[in-house]
Order: sequence, then structure tokens, then C-alpha cells
Amino acid sequence: LSLGIDLFEHDARFLSDEYDQLNIGGNISLGKPLGTYNRVNLIYGLESIEVQNVDTNASDLIKQEEGTRSKSSLTLELVHDTRDSVFLPTRGNRSSSSAMFAGGPVGGETEIYGFTGRSSQFFPLWFDHVFNLRGYAAMVEDYGSLGRVPIFDRLFLGGPRTVRGFRFRDVGPKVLDQGESGSEEPLGGKSALCGTAEYTMPVAEKVRLAAVYEGGIVWA
Repeated sequence: LSLGIDLFEHDARFLSDEYDQLNIGGNISLGKPLGTYNRVNLIYGLESIEVQNVDTNASDLIKQEEGTRSKSSLTLELVHDTRDSVFLPTRGNRSSSSAMFAGGPVGGETEIYGFTGRSSQFFPLWFDHVFNLRGYAAMVEDYGSLGRVPIFDRLFLGGPRTVRGFRFRDVGPKVLDQGESGSEEPLGGKSALCGTAEYTMPVAEKVRLAAVYEGGIVWA
């Protein structure tokens, strides 16, 4: 068995030009192996999320998110991992699936549920070259009196960790602000799909050159 405890304070000012977000809270996780390559994790999280410094020209959809909301959640995660290395894998697979539930019997002001699946397969080639295929799918939905999924729990794609070549959070639904510029602000969605094909080759020790093709979509 494994026990994990996380405490955090995330002051995120890079998420948007129209608001900042402050997350304070923690997680407690229990994990147990299921055979050689599988593991199950149960995670309880409690945090306070504040959407602050909302721009006066922000759309009404952004302005309604301003304020502080608590979130209490339970997540069940299954992990399958046969990779030969955690840091620079050359063969094997890592897949995970999780189900999350917040609010209701576990308390808090955020009432949502969601499912996430990820898979990454590594294929060894010649001269230490590696081909990697990755996939990601997720959905989130609300069920409570708020009538919407809060912006801090919506799904976004774009940037160095998902669809490279697009700006951070730039893939998916957007909303026009109320300023003269008429710029578009990412609003996120409730379901997302992303896929990656990556070819890497060694350049120096622990340094690799990568060629990547990626695609993704976020549905409102």
C-alpha cells in the first residue's frame, strides 16, 4: 500500500488575460498494486478555488465565474504501466482511466463528475530511435443547482503539453470580450479528444530531438 499527501497553493496568472485563479488545498491518496503492472489509486481532494481580478471588459460568461468556491472530490484511478523507464522510455505502454465525483455526499459547493482516459505506447526502432503514439479523452458534466461546469473544471487544449503549435488553451470554444478590441477568450468545454504521434532520436545524454504530429478538439 502507498499513502500520499499533497498540500498546495497555486496562484495562476497565466491562464487568461481576463482573470486570475487561486487554488489552495490538498489531496490524500491511497494506492495498491494489482499484479505486476497494474495499480489502483483512490484520491480525496479538498480545495478552495477563487477566480479573481476579472477584467471589466470580460464577457458575462467570464464575469459570472468571479468569486470563491469550495470543491470536495473523490477520484478512482486505474493505471497500467509496462514501460522500461519512467523518464526516457523506449518500449512498453502506460494507460490510465479515472472517474471523478465532486459535491453531493462528499460536500463542497462544486457539483460535477467526469471521466478521463490516457494511453501512451512506445515502439523501439533503430539506433535508439523511438516512435510514440499517445491518446487522451475526457468529459465533465454538472448535476447541481449551479447549472454549469465552473471554468476551473472545464477542458482546454493547446500549448506545450497538449496540441503544440497552438497557443495555450487556444483549441476549443471561445467567447468575445466586451472591449473595443473584440478579442476572443477561451471558454473551455465539457468533452475533449487529443492524439499525438512522436518520433524521437538521441542528440546527447538525456537529450532527444522530436518530430511531432498532434491533433485535438474540445466540444462545448
